[in-house]
Amino acid sequence: MKYFKILVAAITLFFGQHIVAQVFWTETFGSGCVAGTLADGFTSSNGSWSTSVIGSNGAQSNEWYISATESGEGVGNCGDGCTNTPSADRKTLHIGTNPVFGDFGAAYLAEGGGFFNVVTDKRAESPTIDCSNQCDITLSFEYIENGDGTLDNHTLWYFDGTTWSLLADTPKTPLCGVQGQWQNFSIALPSSADNNPNVRIGFRWVNNDDAIGTDPSIAIYNIQLSTNDVVPPTMDCVTGVNVYVPANECIAEVPDLILPPNVIVSDNCTSTADILVTQNIPSGTPIIGVENTITVEVTATDLAGNSNTCLVEVTSMDTIGPVLTCPSTQSVFADANCSAEIDDYIPLVTALDNCSPTAELILTQSLPAGTTIQNNTIIEITALDTIGNISQCSFLVELIDTISPVVTCPSGITQNTSISSCDTLLLDYTGDLIWSDNCSTLLSQITLAQSPAVGSIIQHGDMVELSATDEAGNVSSCQFTIAVLDFVQPNVICPNDTVLYLDTNCELPLPDFGTEVTASDNCDAAADLILSQSPATGAVLSGANTINTITFQVTDLSGNIGSCNFQLTLLDTIAPQLDCPASIVVSANNDCEWVVTDLSTEV
Repeated sequence: MKYFKILVAAITLFFGQHIVAQVFWTETFGSGCVAGTLADGFTSSNGSWSTSVIGSNGAQSNEWYISATESGEGVGNCGDGCTNTPSADRKTLHIGTNPVFGDFGAAYLAEGGGFFNVVTDKRAESPTIDCSNQCDITLSFEYIENGDGTLDNHTLWYFDGTTWSLLADTPKTPLCGVQGQWQNFSIALPSSADNNPNVRIGFRWVNNDDAIGTDPSIAIYNIQLSTNDVVPPTMDCVTGVNVYVPANECIAEVPDLILPPNVIVSDNCTSTADILVTQNIPSGTPIIGVENTITVEVTATDLAGNSNTCLVEVTSMDTIGPVLTCPSTQSVFADANCSAEIDDYIPLVTALDNCSPTAELILTQSLPAGTTIQNNTIIEITALDTIGNISQCSFLVELIDTISPVVTCPSGITQNTSISSCDTLLLDYTGDLIWSDNCSTLLSQITLAQSPAVGSIIQHGDMVELSATDEAGNVSSCQFTIAVLDFVQPNVICPNDTVLYLDTNCELPLPDFGTEVTASDNCDAAADLILSQSPATGAVLSGANTINTITFQVTDLSGNIGSCNFQLTLLDTIAPQLDCPASIVVSANNDCEWVVTDLSTEV
């Protein structure tokens, strides 16, 4: 070491100060007369500093310190160390001697005298610096530097998150007494630093061991990163925005215009999320009435304070139609032609609008009053407000039919009795009903009914009622009488075949067999049946062993005839009476025989 740093009087020389746009990162290392703090591991509000061994380093190589043994005195002032005023003892990053020897400020060993190896190549590295939303970045710091040309020398380095690269070989500063004069140095960072969250700054010191070099080594204070961004944000604004009044009032509101799609902003440095977008007329400001336009100024400001504006015209619009309330179902009554005329229903409609007075609403009816309808019909009411918005409501006009069908019953209807009784089962005569109706013209639209029901037991002279009900429920009926006719023959059962005997005259007066005949009828009582016998009672029959057919006929009150017969056999049970001749004498032949002759003629 050529000499240790000594205290010298401060001489303020204004050398000039570079004015930056906006500082977003500063490192001043703190204050207080502290010595011997190594840069490697030093922690400030920005994070932890570190050092890296780059090239060859001797066992007693010089070291990076952060302390006030070399105090940051300000641009133009001479270097100095600790004072009796702690607030004035501003810590710096500087190269001092190996910790074996101690921290004496920006004073380094340029040679080891053959006993020590002081070759040094070390880089002090800042904490990671977040340069997000920053661009056109300038690095500046105050420093003092000497050494020996490029042999004992300081260079400035930059880390882009991946690679370290050389930024500059900082110039030597003037000597000031026995120490250097503080100067300012600034340099633009590469574009890779723009919006880069992983930037670091490195301060590299190298020296050899040739015993040539002059203090100060290097001391750095008040490191700043600033942005020189003067480009305002880019704005893509809509020229006009329509806002719409609600249904319950004629007042619209200024919308929030600071977000897409109304306004789209971007910036060369500041991320979109960090661009401040404002509007001079706040959202929610009322716009009274419709088709009224106000102009809103939208301003975008980036983190560098650059601003841009655009104008958006906000127009209140009404797209809400009137609120309509139609009447409930209305009724008209069908005439003989199943038609009716509708009324004017507009007076029954309630219409309100958010912006147009009720008196200025135009109401129309889909079918004018007086229109003839023949079916249930939907009527639409349309309301038009002064802006041109339309609303509709509808209701049913019901065609009511109160006219009953016209019916004509059949006449001259007859049915035959059943075989076993004098009644019958009623047939279906609904198909014989003649009907007509004003509205229900198809058979499928008419309900036909019969009373008594089909299949009911009826007798002669019973009344049948037929009815026709139309679709509206109107009913008409008529009646007719059914003549139940008897065509069933009486049932007649004759006695079994029998035998009678002839009298002495070989004759038989025919007796009355009617009491032996059984007769019945489906309708008439047995007493009302007329029984006849053939041959008639008293007729004379003759002839032995003759067979005679006796027939009975039974006639009911309807003239139906039933019959039966049986066989009557005549038998002769009286032996004949003989008158024989007197005894006769005959002569025998030669054989003493006599041949009998026919004597029947003698009887």
